Amino acid sequence: MEQEYIVTLHQGIDYDQVWSDIENSTTNIDHIPDRSVKIINPRELSLRVCHYALTDQEAEQLKNDPRILDVELTPLVRDDIQIGRWSRQIANFTKTTVSTGDNINWGLIRGTFNNNPYGNGTTTSNSYDYHLDGEGVDVVISDSGLQVDHPEFTDKNGVSRVKQIDWYVESGTFTPGLVNIKTKPTVIISSNSYISFTKAVNSYSVFTPAGIGNALTLGAGDRSVDTIHGGSEDGGKSYRVRFNGNSDWTQTNQGTLKWEVRFLDNNWIEILVIRHDAATTGDWKLQDDSDIKLNLSTLFGTAAVSGSGAIPLSCVLTTNDGQTWTINNGQGTAENYRAELVDGAWTLVANTATEKGIASLSVITTTHADEVIYYFNTPFDFYMFTQTTSPQSALHYRDYDGHGTHVAGITTGKNYGWAKGANVYSIKVGGLEGSGDSGNGIPITSTQDFITAWHLRKPVDPNTGLRRPTVVNMSWGYSGTYSSVTSGNYRGASWLATDTNANSSAKRLTNFGLQSTSYAVPVRQSWLDADIDQMVDAGIIVCIAAGNTPYKHESTTGADYNNYAVTNAGTRYYHRGSSPHSDRKGCFRVGSIDYITNSLGGNIVETTKDYSTRGPVVNIWAPGTRIMSSTSNTNRFSSQPYFLNSSYRQVNISGTSMASPQVCGVVALYLQINPGATPAEVYDFIIKSAPYSLGTTGSDTDYDQTYSIVGSAGQVLFTPYAVDIGMQNSARISATFKR
Repeated sequence: MEQEYIVTLHQGIDYDQVWSDIENSTTNIDHIPDRSVKIINPRELSLRVCHYALTDQEAEQLKNDPRILDVELTPLVRDDIQIGRWSRQIANFTKTTVSTGDNINWGLIRGTFNNNPYGNGTTTSNSYDYHLDGEGVDVVISDSGLQVDHPEFTDKNGVSRVKQIDWYVESGTFTPGLVNIKTKPTVIISSNSYISFTKAVNSYSVFTPAGIGNALTLGAGDRSVDTIHGGSEDGGKSYRVRFNGNSDWTQTNQGTLKWEVRFLDNNWIEILVIRHDAATTGDWKLQDDSDIKLNLSTLFGTAAVSGSGAIPLSCVLTTNDGQTWTINNGQGTAENYRAELVDGAWTLVANTATEKGIASLSVITTTHADEVIYYFNTPFDFYMFTQTTSPQSALHYRDYDGHGTHVAGITTGKNYGWAKGANVYSIKVGGLEGSGDSGNGIPITSTQDFITAWHLRKPVDPNTGLRRPTVVNMSWGYSGTYSSVTSGNYRGASWLATDTNANSSAKRLTNFGLQSTSYAVPVRQSWLDADIDQMVDAGIIVCIAAGNTPYKHESTTGADYNNYAVTNAGTRYYHRGSSPHSDRKGCFRVGSIDYITNSLGGNIVETTKDYSTRGPVVNIWAPGTRIMSSTSNTNRFSSQPYFLNSSYRQVNISGTSMASPQVCGVVALYLQINPGATPAEVYDFIIKSAPYSLGTTGSDTDYDQTYSIVGSAGQVLFTPYAVDIGMQNSARISATFKR
């Protein structure tokens, strides 16, 4: 059985050649299926990623191709991993940990000192003095959505900084307005001969007397003589024509179906429905995963023509991306017509069609790269409709979870955040929507592509002569759970769960760094990591929450990278961290520090929080515990009225989700005065500015030590910009910052 697999290529190879090998009827190429593989999602905006319909065996074979990085089931059909937000709510809010009051994000103060300004306490008399606010920078919050009218996202004049865009339109994947012919302005005329057949409906095994919804397969999906096949020219493609009617078939002899079909050497398929004189209502629908429909409800009535005669009534062709074409007022004459596009209008030209008077229209669908040609008998009138509906949900700009609005407040909030003058963009990720909001996000396999394409399509900012810089925050990641373990491998040595050094959760943690089943295991997705690589390569800076599972995230060359455990949920490489991820300079993997100091090695020092992922790949640390920020009015947290306007909400929550946007905000400040900086230059500045100040044991194998950062550099976020130097846009927040 075929399933949707995501194929990810290694960098720097001939991408087009690999795609060609997979998609064409090739033979004897090592590891490549000896057939034309169907595209499920072409990922037009991605160079290295494409989705295919593969059997499990074919997927495993493809993995052996040295040009291919990975072949993975789409996360939409997997139940062994979950996408989640890297956050944790503190349930017991007391004193300065409550969600009420005018407390401000304490990360603003901590990030402006190269040491701990709080000492061993929780209060400070310092104020946040600043002269940069992220003006001229675009901040994208990839999360659960955004409450766009929250006062935190207005400027100093009360004007909203949120830019509500249509991601499908701005990325160039959907163009509203008149339908455009993708090939030639004149409809092509075909005089080629056709493969045709006539068969009684009730003799098909796929039809039953009550089976109006069943399907007749045309193509390689079924090459038996009872259906139809086009020889080797069909390239392995399978198409189904289904009638979705509302009439019961009660007679044993329902009449006949007549089709004219052929397969072209360019893998296009031509299908002409000639006759169906049994059903009187309903739609004929060509099923090739594109949801293209032939609406011929008035054509196939009792007065339907037979043979290859002209269409006597009308029909409508509608594609899944909203393109609508109408053919109507056909007359049963012998005259042939061709439809030509003249000055934007369709015009009929008489006596120009060839044998049988067959005219064609080429339509490109949005779900895969195939082009499908549909043929209709002439004569006909042919004209276009205006289409303005984008696939983006009308409810895209709302947040029913609260997480996205909280993260956005830390990054760009007028009071809580760093980039108080930046433009705010929100892309709601499918799977992260709140309760009651499911389905209103954009599929996770498209969101990164959309951001990249949108960034590259930005116009030049006349104030700088450059595109406005983009920084993206992703406070979410993939993980999986397990309930039992049988064996594993640690640094090249195999072990069994029954061994004396592995027969308890505590021993497996101490000896192998495997956390107990109470913690989710980080999971990598190669396709997603390739997306992040592409974003950084395009000039986008990406800030990612390291994760709320206290595993070590090892580098690819580190001793722990290949450690694995065989669990009831499969083999887990538990020290590889989670996706999204990139090794590019320009991608920050942010760990969370605690809101209080702790004893470590006999000293009272700042430490990581016990929930935070740690290890060498965590390249920077920031305040993420008990952070006050905005949230949406509909949320899953124990929120309280916003301290400046009780019509809105605020909340105090914890997680690496709250640490990552601190870094994102500081990046925006740097980009304000360095709009042409590359991601690598931004990365170098932020990392070199951050002091090595987080407490640690100094060991990279202290897996069971709560505050060990097991090999991370321990650099805590620091910005040198929080000094009032009298610039024109200088401002000051005076407050008592508590945590």
